[in-house]
Amino acid sequence: MNLKITAATAALFGAMAPHALSAATVLPTSYDMPNGNSGFFTYFDDSYNGSGNPSLSGDQLSGGLGQLTDGTIATQSWNSTAGSHLPYVGWLNVDPVITFNFATNLSFNSMTFYFDDTNGVGGVSQPASVTVNGVNQIVPTNPGSTPFSFTFDLNGATTNTLTASITRQTQWVFLSEVTFDAVPAPIPVPAALPMLLAGLGGLGFMSRYRRKAA
Repeated sequence: MNLKITAATAALFGAMAPHALSAATVLPTSYDMPNGNSGFFTYFDDSYNGSGNPSLSGDQLSGGLGQLTDGTIATQSWNSTAGSHLPYVGWLNVDPVITFNFATNLSFNSMTFYFDDTNGVGGVSQPASVTVNGVNQIVPTNPGSTPFSFTFDLNGATTNTLTASITRQTQWVFLSEVTFDAVPAPIPVPAALPMLLAGLGGLGFMSRYRRKAA
């Protein structure tokens, strides 16, 4: 028997092994959370397209997407434009919990939250901390009183669900967008693959030995 490991076979085995991929911005398939609340204006997730009532304060929203993933990041504070709340979802006296769902497992480098902060004006300030999948990180002090971003380091966590709990510091939490940086989760090498390769190599050696002996 003359068994050779061809270039095509090697390429097949190579494709089964983990390999480096470039990180990219990814989108969830849906997110679930309590709707925003109303104050001087309404701070609802107006464009939410799943179940629940996006026009009802605090209603449970699930199975859809809305303002938090529409690509619009607020550059002005909530009180900058009279008669409009800008692209914010705001929660009053609530520490919102938001679950982001993805179509498949991904290896997440980070997720970034875009908050508003008016240093307590109108009861709006930066949150104290954010917890994602049970890991808590303190939000560093925003040096100004304008919208800012906070990037949560996920250290390559592999999952298809991220649950973020935002701990407020004053009455209101205002959030305009959440983005995600990830790569496809690596495909694990089958446990039997090293043994298979060793066996193929052994068969090839035996074949060459027999030819020489003949």
